[in-house]
Amino acid sequence: MSERNTGLFVPGHLPAAALARALDGAPERPHLVGAEAPRLGHGARGGRPYSHVGLRLFEVAGLRLMDDDALPPPGDLERRLGEALSRAAGRVVFAFYDEERGAGGAAVFVDGALVDRRCYDARGLGPVAREGGATRALVGLDPSDWIWTPASDAIEAALLPLVGPGVRTDDELAALIAACAAAPAEPPPAPAPAPAPRVRRRDQLLGWLKRG
Repeated sequence: MSERNTGLFVPGHLPAAALARALDGAPERPHLVGAEAPRLGHGARGGRPYSHVGLRLFEVAGLRLMDDDALPPPGDLERRLGEALSRAAGRVVFAFYDEERGAGGAAVFVDGALVDRRCYDARGLGPVAREGGATRALVGLDPSDWIWTPASDAIEAALLPLVGPGVRTDDELAALIAACAAAPAEPPPAPAPAPAPRVRRRDQLLGWLKRG
């Protein structure tokens, strides 16, 4: 995994404050600082604005939605982000593609619920498909096609409502990520309190005269 081919995407330009709210209460939150801090960037493709959220944790350790046969349990960081951000933005896509090692796919959250998970993985002893909450062995694959076509189909279908067609390769996914130039996400500072109005000396004198 790497920041080049692993990402979380939402439609529109997600505010940093919305990402901060999604992470509030997560057990991992105190550790997501420095190099591990969440990154947020905005881009557009074909006139469609979208946002990319990057976490080094996902990029180095992998996505449980892609790597594990079982779905992540409630409260897991991936599910927390998927559920919270899809409630805020309507849709969240986790996408991953490593063509060289033979694995790729996507998971989709809509309005707070996981609605699709498809990953095709040939990194183990035998290629498998993780679809929804089930895992099955892939047999009889065309060597010229391998897992690439189903992985590409899954990624393109998941991202289609966000950025349109044509994101099918790891290079195209990397370009989608790079275009956002994600940087450490910080919510906007709270507005400074308005300064107290200054009372001019002439107004003070008039006030004293009126009271007299």
